[in-house]
Amino acid sequence: MEFLLEQIQSLPAYQALLASLKSGKSQPGLALPRAARLPVLAALHADLNQPIVLVTDRANHALALHDELAFWSPSAQRYSFSEPNPLFYEEAAW
Repeated sequence: MEFLLEQIQSLPAYQALLASLKSGKSQPGLALPRAARLPVLAALHADLNQPIVLVTDRANHALALHDELAFWSPSAQRYSFSEPNPLFYEEAAW
């Protein structure tokens, strides 16, 4: 696992992304394949050493990513926030 993260961190595109994030520039979507998202997130967390919010589309997907992130970044603190319960008269698209 550490070897893979080091390989990601050595990529020029990753270094450019990291420099851009450190400078505070706005980032468009990265369009990463699903398999690459958590390893890149773990590498960014290790290099930036700051909280990162990961937003998903479904609660079960969030739980799966929560568990898998423990593999890629065992020392990272992980918190899972559940989706809000809509009230029956609320017009939100939950």
